[in-house]
Amino acid sequence: MSQQDNVRLVQDALDAWNKHDPERFVALLDDKHVIESDTLPAPMTGREAADSSCRSMSTRFPICVSTTNRSSEAVTSLSHAGPRPERIVVI
Repeated sequence: MSQQDNVRLVQDALDAWNKHDPERFVALLDDKHVIESDTLPAPMTGREAADSSCRSMSTRFPICVSTTNRSSEAVTSLSHAGPRPERIVVI
């Protein structure tokens, strides 16, 4: 893939994440993808984990916006608004 293709893929994934669309987000990922974050206890591997994370985040944080910085790292801003969910899933 070209650099432009890679950038477009990341932007499409972030767009799906920002729209709380786990099906579209997961469809853009490779089966063996790994997401690491200082907010996660361990790296998140695979589509099932990504689907669970996207659904959980959109429930816990209705206002969740991800962008990329100059290093092409995803930067996410979260805001809790409204009542707390009855159940929180931690992956």
